[in-house]
Amino acid sequence: MIKRHDAKCAGVNGCWRHMDVYLAADMCYAYKILLVPSSINSHVRLFSRLSIDLTNLGHSTTVLATSNSRVPEFASDSVENFTYIQYPVAQPMPFANTPDVSEKMVELTTTTFLFRHVKMIEELCEELYGEQDCTRLLDNVEVMQMVRGTEFDFAIMDLFSGIACYYTIP
Repeated sequence: MIKRHDAKCAGVNGCWRHMDVYLAADMCYAYKILLVPSSINSHVRLFSRLSIDLTNLGHSTTVLATSNSRVPEFASDSVENFTYIQYPVAQPMPFANTPDVSEKMVELTTTTFLFRHVKMIEELCEELYGEQDCTRLLDNVEVMQMVRGTEFDFAIMDLFSGIACYYTIP
């Protein structure tokens, strides 16, 4: 990608990162982008905001979120070329929003022992629903037909999504 020099950006840290996104809108081709956040409300919100921003730059975007995630108020049908799709999962609420996780996070922030801190993070990661949610998504024939039929140019996946999704989602 060719980068333009912008006098307003000269000397500003990270300017070129923002220019890359800006230049994508200047191209003649609009991308079809799939965004798949994990089942964490803050991640769904971030991915939805990114999706709408990319849509405003001229791209067509789709967010695939779990049914137990809160739909962000700005993710509406009134945004052109933006689609928000929820797929069913077994858990009634996102893992990160459960009282158990809140309790563990408080404990995590108050511990002073490095080894205990690392062990607690490991335990939290083992409990994530990522693999289960990914399996539910891949088993959903209707949604997966839509994903394959849309022929997305690329997908932006959350770090906490299941590994199977990284290999299966186009």
